[in-house]
Amino acid sequence: MWDVRYRSHRPYCKFGPCRLLVGVFLFYSFLWKWIRILKVFHKGTASARRFEYHELATATENFSDDRKLGEGAFRVVYSGFLKQLEREVAVKKIVREFNVGHKDFFSEVITISETRHKNLVKFFGWCIRLRHSWNILQFMCGWCCNMENKELFLVYELMKNGNLHEYLHESELINYIRSMIRYKIAKNIGSALFYLHHDCKPYILHRDIKPGNILLDENFNAKLADFGLSRIANPDNNAMLQTTVVGNAEEYVGVQTIAVGTEGYIDPQCKKDGTVRFNCPSDVYSFGIVLLEIACTGKSREQICGLY
Repeated sequence: MWDVRYRSHRPYCKFGPCRLLVGVFLFYSFLWKWIRILKVFHKGTASARRFEYHELATATENFSDDRKLGEGAFRVVYSGFLKQLEREVAVKKIVREFNVGHKDFFSEVITISETRHKNLVKFFGWCIRLRHSWNILQFMCGWCCNMENKELFLVYELMKNGNLHEYLHESELINYIRSMIRYKIAKNIGSALFYLHHDCKPYILHRDIKPGNILLDENFNAKLADFGLSRIANPDNNAMLQTTVVGNAEEYVGVQTIAVGTEGYIDPQCKKDGTVRFNCPSDVYSFGIVLLEIACTGKSREQICGLY
């Protein structure tokens, strides 16, 4: 007869070492992936400064709703005081991106970090936070599908008077911008556009000029912001740049790209399906619509179009 006393001596699997091996694997997998992602982002953002996530969290009180300045389909903006810079800043959290591969994020960082003009919003740096679930099944699914859960942030100077759209279309703020202030705003943005189109070599197309992307400081000086859709003309890339010969000189006339922008401000010539040609006049058209709104404060775009 079988002696039950020997059952306790049967071999069994001890899971302690297995847990340790899985933990080590997860740790080094996370570390390897984090280093790989950082290399991609450092390359894509050139020499722009990278902030640590805890620095931005401290500055914005853990991204408190009380610090929220505004939000849209693609981003949420918070105010904060960044000790590393000893100044107030605006932290833009990218909720989702228009293009895959962080193309818009890299474009905004590279474009704005290479520009220097008093009417372009100052850019201080960027941040990335990589989050992983420590649930083994979710982690392995993310590993196999290469689905990193990343949070991206951009750090700008804080413009205390918000954006121009609020002053043009919110009744309680309309009276704040009298004729001389409106003239100054128009002049500031015209100066910024001239710099992007003529002083930058190669030139830069903003591609999303609208009142919501024009920020105002405490003295109502206007600065152009939000370069997520901007593109730098590349004379070495024939697939991206169309050229025409004028006399003995070669003139750059546009960047081949997908039509993007905000309905009502985008150049009608650029609203075709597929690949279209953006050029400097495309930005100027958008600027012209903004000028009409400034001149006709309080009227919607539809009302303005009805006048003309």
